[in-house]
Amino acid sequence: MTLKQICDSIAAWNALRTAKDFTSLNALFADGNSFNYKRTISSENDGENSGKTSYMHVYPGVHDDKLQLYLIPARRDSQLQAQTTSGILPYIEICDLNEFPNLGSEIPVQEAQLRIAAWNDDHEEWIENIVTTKDNIFQAFAIPYADVQVGHDVEIFFALKPNPNPSEDYATADLVIYDESESAVTPHYYDMVRPVPPFHTQSGLQQQDFYLLSIS
Repeated sequence: MTLKQICDSIAAWNALRTAKDFTSLNALFADGNSFNYKRTISSENDGENSGKTSYMHVYPGVHDDKLQLYLIPARRDSQLQAQTTSGILPYIEICDLNEFPNLGSEIPVQEAQLRIAAWNDDHEEWIENIVTTKDNIFQAFAIPYADVQVGHDVEIFFALKPNPNPSEDYATADLVIYDESESAVTPHYYDMVRPVPPFHTQSGLQQQDFYLLSIS
């Protein structure tokens, strides 16, 4: 795909989001709830520094009426990188949505299973409600690079977790990362994924740090 096609895809997601079209948004998740990613050695240096460079950005998009995910190291997701000779396209990885798996004991951590099950069972009602809130549905996610080991195959599941703010009525969107590599000691999940919005004042999670949003 070209950079324009990727930006058009992200813009298509945001158009549904802006229109609060929960029916179309829900339709995108009708066939799956996860995607696969493998962090390569070439991306290792993109996640070793502090601040915004420690994140990987995940953007949902709509291409050929299907949900796609676009992953890019945070330090490459910038206007400065876009102005270089290589640009940002070589650093964007495209992931398709997987079909629903039979979880069984694949993710043995009870809380992780509950969060994934909450998405599977409740995402349609959640999307219908969340698009009416101030922050609306997510535009992107930030995953700490520490959550993904170099060379490991991971499957990343959409999930819902209870909102830590008791004044909020709705669950929070989440991504549960399952390390399926043979070298993984034990399957595990991580709790540091951040959906945006809301954007945060701390380094690396402000709106200006998500360059692909500004050009889509």
